[in-house]
Amino acid sequence: LKLSFVSYHVKKILFDHLIVFVYFKMDIISIICILYASVLLPFICELIGIMCNLKYPKMDASNDTEIVKQSMSTFIAVLVGMILASISSGYLVILMVLNVPSVVIMLTFLVIFTILALALWARVSKTADDSFNKIQV
Repeated sequence: LKLSFVSYHVKKILFDHLIVFVYFKMDIISIICILYASVLLPFICELIGIMCNLKYPKMDASNDTEIVKQSMSTFIAVLVGMILASISSGYLVILMVLNVPSVVIMLTFLVIFTILALALWARVSKTADDSFNKIQV
């Protein structure tokens, strides 16, 4: 069931991207950057969510909805996502004012977010087992 859910969304994303690529007649570098970003950015959000859930688990909830909607980890993950989007938007505006080519802007963002993803992955890989074992039910 989970695999079919993921494959459905991957197919939908690829189909939606294909329409955008054809409609805007994008070059191959832009296509690769957008496809890579479509995988990278959700991965970063997932890693932030995992880190927050391990740091601030909510084990005393009366139902699942309370965990998803009212936990500290959810608040922090959403806040960090908004901060990253705000910083990225500001950076984008500055680069556009400076007339930096769009391909350079995309590649710059991808390098920065790849470094962030690798750092988060290293941190989660290193600390997740210990954090999980410390959670008391």
